[in-house]
Amino acid sequence: MDDFNKDIPVEGVVVPFPTLDKVKFYRNHLQRSMALTLELYGEYVSVQDNLVSQIIECENSMLELSEELNRLEKVLSTTMAKTEKEVRDASKI
Repeated sequence: MDDFNKDIPVEGVVVPFPTLDKVKFYRNHLQRSMALTLELYGEYVSVQDNLVSQIIECENSMLELSEELNRLEKVLSTTMAKTEKEVRDASKI
């Protein structure tokens, strides 16, 4: 007898055998979907962690840049003050 033509009694109702195959198919499909969802969630968490680390690195770079600009501003003001003093001294001669 062909497996797809068998009928299986379930609680007084005759369920065609292919229906059980469909249940198995959907269960497997659901399991695959759940596995893929967990995999995608893991990738999402990884991207989120990477984004946070990139933001922290950017903030640190901005802080270093700000400190370097402050240092350069001090050097420029000191150099300008020295130049102005040299010009005043040279004009007195």
